[in-house]
Amino acid sequence: MDKTLVKNFFKYVTANVAGMVALSCYILADTFFVSQALGVNGLSSLNFAIPAFNLINATGLMFGIGGGTRFAVLKARGLNDEADRLYSNTFFTGAIVGGVLMILGVSIPEQIASLLGASGELVPLTGGYLRLLVGFAPVFILNQIVLCFVRNDHNPQLAMTAMVVGSLFNVLFDWVLVIVCNMGMEGAALATVFSPVISLIILSLHFLTKRNTFRLKAVRFEARHITKTLSLGAPSFFVEFAFGLTTVIFNIVIMGLSGKVGVAAYGIVLNLAFVTISLYMGIAQGIQPQISEYYAVAKKKKALAVVFLAILLSLLISAVLYSVVAFKADSLALIFNSENDMTLNAMAANGLKIYFIGFFISGINVVLSQYLNACEKALRAMIISLSRGFVSIVSFLFILSSVYGMDGVWYSFTASELLTLAIALCLTLFSGTGRKNRRQKYISFLDGTPNPYIKQKD
Repeated sequence: MDKTLVKNFFKYVTANVAGMVALSCYILADTFFVSQALGVNGLSSLNFAIPAFNLINATGLMFGIGGGTRFAVLKARGLNDEADRLYSNTFFTGAIVGGVLMILGVSIPEQIASLLGASGELVPLTGGYLRLLVGFAPVFILNQIVLCFVRNDHNPQLAMTAMVVGSLFNVLFDWVLVIVCNMGMEGAALATVFSPVISLIILSLHFLTKRNTFRLKAVRFEARHITKTLSLGAPSFFVEFAFGLTTVIFNIVIMGLSGKVGVAAYGIVLNLAFVTISLYMGIAQGIQPQISEYYAVAKKKKALAVVFLAILLSLLISAVLYSVVAFKADSLALIFNSENDMTLNAMAANGLKIYFIGFFISGINVVLSQYLNACEKALRAMIISLSRGFVSIVSFLFILSSVYGMDGVWYSFTASELLTLAIALCLTLFSGTGRKNRRQKYISFLDGTPNPYIKQKD
């Protein structure tokens, strides 16, 4: 295998995995400190608020990954001015969407909390967290956009540094505001919103040191750029957004089965799962610049070699993580169980052992989805994302929970990933290069530039 390919693979993937794990610690740190300060009520309230964070993050990923993917293709084809206009349109549109979310978060936080499933004493706790979290939506979204463009501008190390340092500040402020200052849910939210601010400050070094090959310009709105950005970013959006929407549905089902203790147990499993899925998302985001560049010059064999390495790495990570969960599930659950509630601990430990089986398959699905997306096959990538993120998992949730109770809730994840893997393999292996590609041999369907469907020279 090409040594340069392997070297670049680990260069991008290592940086992105570290960055995504750091990003996932936003909520994990909140969960730990809130559980210490507020117990079961805090855990349950935070779990009701997580879908709002998923929506904000999903929006940022849609603009960031969609724009970043298209940016990589344009730069590989030498279209620098087009790349600048793409970035400017993406940046300004993301800011506007973030502003709309901010207004909603500041105006009606408790109504949003109720919509997400919170009730009774949990509504004000959840609402207090949401007011600050959603109020900073523009910052979260712009941070994701700049991160993705900097990463695709051949500076993955800076992107990683920004994410890691931002998350470390989040952990520090969580301890200060939640534990030391006793600010509860509002303190946890305030600590979380500091992180993207710190990240953006660090990312500004890419521009101050003049390493950037793209820049923000005053340009007119160009629908074609935003349309392409949204179509390429849609799979990432649906992965994250569906995760949040599924969380709402899971919370409602679990409340009916086991009450707020069940929701708290699900919160523990979900937060550890969130860190795990971030590893696979880090691999997927790491391979995207490589695949997009190989795709742009029709080096499909090299693109597939990158996918092969990514799948092997995801399986290795899955094996290591499941070994830890299998032997240490009780200890992991106890970390978030400050009240030593044995019912909560037993339920969460059992959930971890069952739920984490699905990650052996989940990593493969995430990699295949990103491969298709990086090759501008957005519809196929979206089908995979919709299946694993919402359609199949919600269907299995209702079926299995009605038969097996809480065990059925945990098993629904693995069942969903198995079905999605079958779909993903069909979409990837039988993609073909038929009549459509021959029609596009000389003209790109998007921008009139030379199409990459040429003889491969690997």
